[in-house]
Amino acid sequence: MNKLLYILFLCLLTQTSFSQALIIIDAGHGYNADCSNGDGRSSIEIDTDYEVAEKLKGLLDSTCGYDALLTRNSNACGSQISLAQRTMMANSWGGDAFLSIHCNALPGFNATGTETFWCQFAAQPDAEDEFYAGLIQIEMASHGQWNNRRVVEDDSYLNFHLSVLRNIDMYGALNEIGFVTSSDSVKLLSNAWRDEFALAYYDAITSFFNINCSTSLLDCSLAKPLNCGEWYQQDVSNAPSQVETYGCNNWSESGPERVHSFSLSSPTDVSVVIDNFSGDLDTYILSDCHQDSCVGTTYSQGSVAYDLPVGDYYVVVDSDDGSTSGYDISFQCGLGPDVSVTQLEAPSTIDFTTDSVTVYSKVFNLGTLEADSFWVYYYLSSDQVPEQTDYVFDSLFITNLLPTEYIERTLTVSTQQMPAGSYWVIAFADKKQTLNEVEEFNNIAMVPVSKIEQDLTTSVSVLAQSSLNLYPNPVVQKVFFDQLEQQQFPMQIKLINSMGQEVLNKQIYHKQEYLDVTQFSSGVYELRAITPLEQIAQKLVISTL
Repeated sequence: MNKLLYILFLCLLTQTSFSQALIIIDAGHGYNADCSNGDGRSSIEIDTDYEVAEKLKGLLDSTCGYDALLTRNSNACGSQISLAQRTMMANSWGGDAFLSIHCNALPGFNATGTETFWCQFAAQPDAEDEFYAGLIQIEMASHGQWNNRRVVEDDSYLNFHLSVLRNIDMYGALNEIGFVTSSDSVKLLSNAWRDEFALAYYDAITSFFNINCSTSLLDCSLAKPLNCGEWYQQDVSNAPSQVETYGCNNWSESGPERVHSFSLSSPTDVSVVIDNFSGDLDTYILSDCHQDSCVGTTYSQGSVAYDLPVGDYYVVVDSDDGSTSGYDISFQCGLGPDVSVTQLEAPSTIDFTTDSVTVYSKVFNLGTLEADSFWVYYYLSSDQVPEQTDYVFDSLFITNLLPTEYIERTLTVSTQQMPAGSYWVIAFADKKQTLNEVEEFNNIAMVPVSKIEQDLTTSVSVLAQSSLNLYPNPVVQKVFFDQLEQQQFPMQIKLINSMGQEVLNKQIYHKQEYLDVTQFSSGVYELRAITPLEQIAQKLVISTL
């Protein structure tokens, strides 16, 4: 006991101050898919572990400043999960403390009492882990009226490190409530005693963190609901800032808080992405309506949280530069990448005199995992279905795109050989389908474009008034330019047929030169002249003998 008092004194000096604590509760073992007992454990242990874990979660969730998540959120058949999954969930949720709940067994001996293990191999300082385990042991021995067996570093007693403790990134302890193989089992099966066991853990955890609870600064009464796989639009807000910091950031926020909500009916990964905004907006996924209840990780364009259990959650959009900008917000569920062409822009109308147009695209990874090694193809198509026969005017190989990140691309597309008509510009992300995505339906974006035909209704008499002064027009053999001033030379001449194809591209340096058209068939052409003074588009009628 003197050693424990010393540890208590040490930890009171060194323990980090918390305004909010997320507790990861790990109910040991579980049932296999065929309903057999996981790991050969007894039903007494499996059921007691889960019932006490649920009761503890209820106590913590109803206490200001505390949130709790269960690694095993069911006691049904198939509820058994691996040790690696348990630690991965705890670490990905960003827990502050981890408690693994078990029951002991020692057949053939009348062993009784409770004991608690901690691990010096874990991430937190040994003294603080030992103090945390010591509080759990003291409270369990008291509330359960148990024989106080020991609180001990795992390897020093077991000659190995407990996997669920050695790999966690937070304070951690594993408690054996009592023995299923002795008279202890009477208490383990009692609902009233299970209430006491949960209260023991609750008292130990709240004593350890000693949170001076603050009230929430968020107003969640008008939270806008989000559904998986959908985009939403949020307007500009001029509301004052209420929250400066959140439990998962180390910078100050100064913008208005926009609150959204979502509910999960089954455990899953989620990602939140924002787009089409100005300023520096940030997103936070919260386990309840409190600024310190962050779960997951915040990135520059969104947030990702893994293995969230069933429940209700909030998403807050804030800004560190005071931005009040509106935004589009996407909410996705499931484990995997999800590449999507979220923006595609091209001019809706292309004039017949235009040589090229600009196409802009933005490809996002809306998913929860990296998108590795995939292609984006850009098509010009006569319909809305990209096919092998369509014209591919560009392609891009992307080696890696992290969750919530995007790639912008601006292309210059030649339209000289593009006949007049109606088309679709199409961008197809993951064209070769190498990714196993959360959603496949959002890989394609398209915009309609039209190239306008040359106006062939103007009479030759009107054309003769053009400053280009072509003659003769109509022409049989040669077109002359000697009525032009010399300062209009050199002149770049392009001849375009009625299909929009460039059939001649020639430089003329002096007004005494002429253009020989005998090689061309009869018809109406467009002659484009680029001079030092101007650019002129003139109809030219060619008539063969």
